[in-house]
Amino acid sequence: MSLQNGKSLIINSPGASSGNVFVKSIELNESPYKKYHITHDLITSGVTLDFEMSAE
Repeated sequence: MSLQNGKSLIINSPGASSGNVFVKSIELNESPYKKYHITHDLITSGVTLDFEMSAE
């Protein structure tokens, strides 16, 4: 997604399906992300979020 400030928000979840609905882990710009929230400032700075999805 292109943001108004010229940066991008990219969200990937390649394993998402009707059977894999739980988030197993998140990477933010290729680094593990352990927090339970994502701030507006973080999003508008331009990030890539990679979600690993699971059935459990």
